[in-house]
Amino acid sequence: MRADVKVGLVQINNSFSGQNYFPYSVGLFQAFAQRYLINANRFEFLTPIYKRIRVKEILKKLSPADIIFFSVYVWNLKFSLLLAEKIKKKILQPL
Repeated sequence: MRADVKVGLVQINNSFSGQNYFPYSVGLFQAFAQRYLINANRFEFLTPIYKRIRVKEILKKLSPADIIFFSVYVWNLKFSLLLAEKIKKKILQPL
């Protein structure tokens, strides 16, 4: 069965000594959804965005998403809001 809804997850983390850590909160969200949603097979989770990379690259990676969830903290608020604004503009562009 094909997934009806593609889900994007975003939790931009800081890099420490060149290391990035998988985002705990969006990982929990995905695990909970896959375990407890009645029709979990209807949802496909895209690879979470957790590194601070170029906005263009993030937009490309999230382009298949039907819905995008953000996990926001003090250290990623401004970047997350900027990213959400760019996504909104891209989606609402006239065809």
